[in-house]
Amino acid sequence: MDILNKIKLKINYNSLLLTMILLLQNISIFFSDVVHRITIIQGICLALYLVYLFFYKYNINIHKFLLGWFFYVFIVCLNIIEGGSIEFIITFFICNIVMLFQMQFNNLALIQLKMMKLFTLIHLMMSIFVWYFPKTMVDSVMISLLKSNFNTNYSWRIISHMNPGMTTQPGTNAMYLVIFFIIVFINLILYKNEKIKNMLMLLLSFSMILTTSKRSAIILSIVSIAIFYIIVKPNKLKINAKNLLCTFFIFIFIAFGLYLLYTKTTVFDSFIEKTINLGKKNEISNGRFELWNMAWLYFKNNPISGIGFKSFYSLSGFDVHNTYIQILVETGMIGFIIFLIGLMLILIKSVRRLQFIYNKKCDNSIKEAVGTGFTIMIFLVIYGFFGNTFIDYLPIMIFCICVVLVNGKYVRED
Repeated sequence: MDILNKIKLKINYNSLLLTMILLLQNISIFFSDVVHRITIIQGICLALYLVYLFFYKYNINIHKFLLGWFFYVFIVCLNIIEGGSIEFIITFFICNIVMLFQMQFNNLALIQLKMMKLFTLIHLMMSIFVWYFPKTMVDSVMISLLKSNFNTNYSWRIISHMNPGMTTQPGTNAMYLVIFFIIVFINLILYKNEKIKNMLMLLLSFSMILTTSKRSAIILSIVSIAIFYIIVKPNKLKINAKNLLCTFFIFIFIAFGLYLLYTKTTVFDSFIEKTINLGKKNEISNGRFELWNMAWLYFKNNPISGIGFKSFYSLSGFDVHNTYIQILVETGMIGFIIFLIGLMLILIKSVRRLQFIYNKKCDNSIKEAVGTGFTIMIFLVIYGFFGNTFIDYLPIMIFCICVVLVNGKYVRED
């Protein structure tokens, strides 16, 4: 058998424990508003991974490209001295150690991707349910799921006319929907025999992102996909009649789909309403400029070591909504520079890994995992200029998952 024509994956499911740990971890991430206690659950997963590694006598190796990032993790731990949030720092530490442990296992990323597909599909279905089904029916389901968090969900749905799905924030729901949107796009690229299904799912998931009214999620999901495509196919963009015709029909399909969504549904309503309201107030940044100015004042008071992780939130009641400014303010110049070095090393390694995988005759499931992880990673990095990527619980956990998807171990056999 020619290895260049057919490569099979050697997926080892000999440990039910490992799969169950991963399942528990993902439930706490993708249903954090339902299960609560995310730090405790992640800590339990860390302990179980450690037992598994010890029992099966794994050697724990730290990849060179992660050394800069783990130096930043060390700096974050020291940030407790400056008054940083102990709970967040502990969670941040646990997530990164869990990521390190997951890098030791063969093909774990493939199982991770399957769980991400399932759980984000559930969020898509719940978003459709919230948007189109009667209010009384939605209220009944949300009360049973969210319990004490129901009022927050209700406020976003009924008062603000935004779609939080089964979460307490439209932004959280948008994050899950963007992940599903990216997964479907990567599938569209890789699996030619499922084009129609994937195009329909792409349009459906994008329509639900619109209902969250999160402009950054809408725009940056497309930008991230474009970056992925440019990196993996820099020299393969052939201009010929067949490709032009195919591109034309794809654009027609997308344009017609968006037209139907605009004229026959209400998915654009909340997005348009929010944009008009911000325009009337002459506040297109939605208050971000004021937060950035306030953060700069705090930075000038303590530029070297910062004011402590999550201290800006304690002082103002808000995060900065720019993860890079907030890290600069809360860890100072020292922490910020180390953070940038660690992040750049991860990105450089991830770009190289992506190009390596897509230039080889690898199995599509490996390409899917690496491509999905990379595109979500790029989304999170760019989203950091407008959101709270590396200083909020959910995004940092998803970022750690993406590092494993892109740079994890994949075992192949003839």
